[in-house]
Amino acid sequence: MPKWGVAVLAMAACGTVLRPPDPDRRFAVHVQGTTFDADRGYRFVVLPEPSASVVRVDARYPVGWTDDPVGKEGLAHLVEHLLTEVEVTRDGTRTSLDGELASVALSFNARTTTDSTTYEATALPAALDDLLRVEAERITIGCAGIPRELFEREREVVRNELRERAGGGASELQRAIYEAIYPVGHPYRRVDSSETVAAITYEDVCAFIVGPYHRGTPIVAISGAVDVAAVKNAVTKHFANVPKRQPAVLVAVTPPPVLGGTVKLRGAVDEPTLLATWPLPPMASKDYRLLELAWPRIAMRLEDYAFLYQWGHSASASIIGGPQAPVLALGIVLDSVGDFDEAKARVGSALRDMYYQVARPGAQADDGGWVRTWERRAARLLGRWESLAGRNELSADFLQYDPGGSIVMRIKELQSSTPSQVRALAERWFSVARARFLLIEPAGVRSGTAGGMFEGVVEQHGARVDAALADKPLPVPPVISQLHCERYTQENGLAVVLARGTGAPIAHAQLVVDAGAADAPLGKEGVAHTVGASSVYADAMVFDDHMLSTRVDDLIAAVSSELRFPGYGLSDEQKKYMIARLSHPRVVERETYETDLLLALYGEGHPYARSSISAAGVKHLAHDYVESWARRHIKAKNSTLVIVGDADAKLVRRHIAYNTDHVAAGSRTRDVSTPPRTTPGFVVGTIAKTSPTVHLVARFVGGRGVDSDYPKRLVLEAVLGAQLAKLREKRALTYGFTASYEPRRAGGMWTIGGMVDAARAAEAGQLMIEILDDLRREPEVYRGAFVLGRQKVLESLLVNVSSTEAVATRLAFLARFELDDDYYNTLAKAVARLTLSDLHAFVVHELAADQQVIGALGNAKPANAAIEAARAVKPTTRSTLVDPFQ
Repeated sequence: MPKWGVAVLAMAACGTVLRPPDPDRRFAVHVQGTTFDADRGYRFVVLPEPSASVVRVDARYPVGWTDDPVGKEGLAHLVEHLLTEVEVTRDGTRTSLDGELASVALSFNARTTTDSTTYEATALPAALDDLLRVEAERITIGCAGIPRELFEREREVVRNELRERAGGGASELQRAIYEAIYPVGHPYRRVDSSETVAAITYEDVCAFIVGPYHRGTPIVAISGAVDVAAVKNAVTKHFANVPKRQPAVLVAVTPPPVLGGTVKLRGAVDEPTLLATWPLPPMASKDYRLLELAWPRIAMRLEDYAFLYQWGHSASASIIGGPQAPVLALGIVLDSVGDFDEAKARVGSALRDMYYQVARPGAQADDGGWVRTWERRAARLLGRWESLAGRNELSADFLQYDPGGSIVMRIKELQSSTPSQVRALAERWFSVARARFLLIEPAGVRSGTAGGMFEGVVEQHGARVDAALADKPLPVPPVISQLHCERYTQENGLAVVLARGTGAPIAHAQLVVDAGAADAPLGKEGVAHTVGASSVYADAMVFDDHMLSTRVDDLIAAVSSELRFPGYGLSDEQKKYMIARLSHPRVVERETYETDLLLALYGEGHPYARSSISAAGVKHLAHDYVESWARRHIKAKNSTLVIVGDADAKLVRRHIAYNTDHVAAGSRTRDVSTPPRTTPGFVVGTIAKTSPTVHLVARFVGGRGVDSDYPKRLVLEAVLGAQLAKLREKRALTYGFTASYEPRRAGGMWTIGGMVDAARAAEAGQLMIEILDDLRREPEVYRGAFVLGRQKVLESLLVNVSSTEAVATRLAFLARFELDDDYYNTLAKAVARLTLSDLHAFVVHELAADQQVIGALGNAKPANAAIEAARAVKPTTRSTLVDPFQ
C-alpha cells in the first residue's frame, strides 16, 4: 500500500486532519471581599458575586463539641437545635426563628463541629435584612425563647439523630476509636451518645447559651448578590443591642502524639476491620494542604492489594477529629481476623506505592503528571469557592484559623509545589512506624439503644403566610436569565450543548447517554453499573468530569473517550469481587426489600420492577457481553455532550470534532413503553442485625418523564415536606421525614419516608397513613403550606445557577428529558398559575390510597408493628393535621 494511503487512514481515524491547538494554559483567579468588625464583637466578611441572584449568610460561632461538659457530650449539638427554634412574637403572633426563615429564606440549616457551630441561610437579595435580624435575635433572646417542653422534644430529636446515625453500638465504637487515638484529656477524645444527651438538663442549656455562646468572635460570612453598604446598614440596625461578646476561653488543642503499635477493639461492625491512623498537622498549615495531594492515593493502592490477594475489600480514607488536631484514618474490611497481619504489611506496600506515584526518581515540577495533579486539586478548590456555601466556609476558615490566608494564596501554593517536596512530607508523616493500627472485631448482635420517653405534643410555630393567596395565581414571573447555550448536532447524531461558565477558570463536562439500568436484559441486572458511568439512572447514564478551563481540551478528550472506547469489560476477578460485595447479608436484605417494593409499585415484568444491580445479575455478566452492551448503547446518536466553562467556544468546537467526528452514529435506545401496574399493599423487609431504627416509606407512581404535571409535583414535594415534619416536630418520632419525586420516562417514583425510632415504629406507621389520608381528604389542612411551598418553588426557579457544575447539571437534566432551553421559564409560569384547588385535585389522583405501597425495613418485630399499625388505620372525617402556617 502506498504511504499516502496509510496517512489518509490515520487522518480518518482521528476524526480531523490535525489536532487543534492547545488552549492558553495560563489562568488567573480574581476575588473581591471586605471584612469589618461590629461594635458588639462580631466580624463580618462580605463577598459579592456578580453572577449570583441570591444571597447566602453563614454565621459561625466559636463554640463546638470541645466545649461540652464531661458526661454531657452533645450539649453543643442540642443547643444548636434549640437556637434554630427560638420563639419570637411578630405583630402580636407567636412564631419562631425557623418559622421566620421558612417564610423569607429559600433554604436554611445549622451544623455543629468540634470547634464551631454555623447557622446558614440562602434567600433572595431582598431578604438580607431579615436574615441578619434573625441572626441577631438568636443570641439576644436565647433561652428566654426556649420553653421547657421544646427542650424536651429537641433532646429526644437529637437522641433519635444519634440512634439513626450510629445504629446499635456504633457510638460506643466511635468512642473506643477516639480513645485509642487521642490521649486522656484531649478535647477531641470525647464523643456524644444517646446516653450523654439524655443527661443534659434545661439548666445546662441556658448556662451554655450565656456562657460559651457569648465568648469569642463570631464570623458572619455573606456572599452572592450583596454589597457592603447594605450589610453595614443592616448590621447597624440589628446588631446594636446584641450582648457584647466576652473574651474567648481558649481550649488548648495539641496535635495527638505518635502512639504506634496495635490496639484490638470489639464493636458494631459486620466484618473484621483494619484501621490505620496517622496524626496530621493542623488543617490550616501548608504541610497539611500539600499532604492532601498524597494521602488519597493510599486507599486506592490498598484496595488493589486486597483485591489482588483476596483478603479484604472496601478501603477508604477519611479525616477524623477536628481542624486543629486531625487524624488520617485508613480503613479496610477484612475477610477474616486472620488476614490482619497480611493487611498490615500491605499498608506499608501501599505507602511505598504512594511515594512513587507522587514523585518518581528525577521528577520535576513541570512534569505533565505532576502539573495535572496540582491542577486537579486547584480545580476542586476553585469549584468549592465558586459555590456560595463553599466561599463562605473557606472565608470563615481563613479568619478563624489562618488570618493571612486567601484562595489566591492557596492556588499559588499549589502552583509552586514540587513532587519531591510533597514526597518528602509524605515520607515524614506517613510511615508504618508512625501508624497506630486498630483491629476491630465484630461484637455480635446486641440490643439497640432504648427508645426515648418523650410522649408529648409540642406547639409548633410555622411561618406567617396570607392563607387567602392559596386561591389566587401569583403574578407571572419575569423571564429567568438564560443559560446562553449554543446547541448543534454533528453528522453522526451527537448532540452538543455549549454554555458559558460563571467566570471561574473551571470547565465541567457531562456526557448524557439515553440508556440506563432499565435497559439491562432480564437476568443481567447491573451491566449499566460496570461501564464506568459517574451516575446511573433508570433511563440514563451520565459520565462527568471537571478540570481547569485551561485544560478544556483534555476534559473533552477524557469524556469523549467513553464514545470512542465504550465499556471497560469485566474481568473474572472484578466479577468475583462484585458478587462477594453484593452477597453481603446487609446488602441482600435491602436489595430484597427494595425489589419487593418495586414489584408492587410497577408490576411483574416492568423494567423498573427490579434491582438496578444484584449478585444474581452480575453472575450472568461476562467481559465480552459488557463491552457489547456498552457499544450498543453508548453511541453518538444516543448521547448529548454538555461542556460548560469560560473557554474559547470556537476552539472547544474544534476539539469536540477532533475527538468525536469519527465515532459511529449507532441508533437510539428504545424508550420503556410498558405501563406501570401498581398492586397497592404493604411490604415488610427484615434485617438480622439489631437496629434501633426502622425505615418507613410510602411509594407512588407518577407520570411519564417530565410532563405537564411536573410543576404540581414540585409544589407537592414542598407541601409534603412541611406536613411530614409533624413526625419530628410534634412527636419526636424521627430525626426527619422527606418527600422526593424522581422523574422517569415510563413513570416517575414518589418516595415519602425516613428513619423512625424502632421503639415507636407503630406510632409512626399510623401517623404517616393518617397524614396522607388528611392530605387527600381536606385541602384546608395544608392551605398555608401550599402558599409557602408554591412561593419557595417559584423563588428557587427564578434563581440563577451560580456554579459551573450547577449549569452543567441543569443542562444534563434538560438533555435527559428532551426539554427546551426555556423550559425553566415555562415551569416557573406554571407554578405561578397553580392554586390550592388545582393542587388538591392532583393530590387526590397522584397519591391515591388505592395506588400506594407502604414499606418498613428493620428488625422483624418493630417493622411488622409499623405495618400493622399502618394497615389498621380506618378512614375518618377527623383531621390529624393542623396547618402550622395559619
